[in-house]
Amino acid sequence: MEVTSMTDEEIASAIRMSRYSRSVSPKTRKFPVARERHASSYDSDDDDESSGGGTPAVSPYRPFPPYMNVFCSWAAAKTLRVCGAGRDERLYAVDVHTGLGGRKPLGTRPGLILRNGARGAQDPVLAAACDESQMAARFYAFNLNSVILLPPLSSKSKAAAAAVAAAGPKDLVAETMRARTLGDRGFAFRFAVEVGRRGGVERLQRVQFEWRSVGKGEDGEAREGGFKLVQVAPERREGRRGRSGSSSSQTETDDDDDNSEVLALLSWTKTWWLTHPFALQLKGSGQSGALGERWTLAVVVTALRIWVLRLNFRSNRGIISLAETIRGK
Repeated sequence: MEVTSMTDEEIASAIRMSRYSRSVSPKTRKFPVARERHASSYDSDDDDESSGGGTPAVSPYRPFPPYMNVFCSWAAAKTLRVCGAGRDERLYAVDVHTGLGGRKPLGTRPGLILRNGARGAQDPVLAAACDESQMAARFYAFNLNSVILLPPLSSKSKAAAAAVAAAGPKDLVAETMRARTLGDRGFAFRFAVEVGRRGGVERLQRVQFEWRSVGKGEDGEAREGGFKLVQVAPERREGRRGRSGSSSSQTETDDDDDNSEVLALLSWTKTWWLTHPFALQLKGSGQSGALGERWTLAVVVTALRIWVLRLNFRSNRGIISLAETIRGK
């Protein structure tokens, strides 16, 4: 897609927006289960490999298409639109939350609120993403974590699920997305989410995924750079019992395996500041729907969050590497 150059007025407006946001502290195959869990309200105390037969208590009002674009109007810089192939195909509204008003569900934490509709504030909250605190939003805090808020899972009756949905944003489940350096040049953002079809026979499984950076010119589908989403392989422990009766274990991971299936692609555009920040494409098993609507929702929200981090110069290998040094990996 050919994108026109920005005018001086547009550039000036984008810079003002960036300064303001920084000043306000903000297939069908079965996937293996990740053993590492993030703290959340539905985590159990045992080391079970599945999260149970729960289903999302709140669902998107319409499916997310396999190809999406995010747009922002200069006249309404605090509202983004998740659209289909073009700007006129509006699907979901996204509020830019500065944290000044302390509005739920983010309170004083700067971030984004994804609405369950295309109108805006009059639509209910579907999901959100933010910093851990107002202080953590500041550039010099070198915080590696982002908070991703998703609808809760419910294995209860339909009536109980409806009650949860009506209760509002305070019942959103907090997940963590963490930045890390990757290899010699790259970096990534890792998160975990339950996957599986809603109402299917199989139980939902908790799996880790990772947005891995793609440099400008490295991918023909993301000419301006971006991120590719892959599944993180779980640790594989193989025990071998010797003659003495003792056992040895070996842990292997393929965190940096470039042969992993690409499930989604986040592509920056030439106007990444505001008007058309990025395009998002679901691919392979991600496009087939095998991973479920909760996974798709997490993909959209984490992609939006990564754009905010980039806007605030925090989606950067140098900054992430420094943060790892300061805070200890």
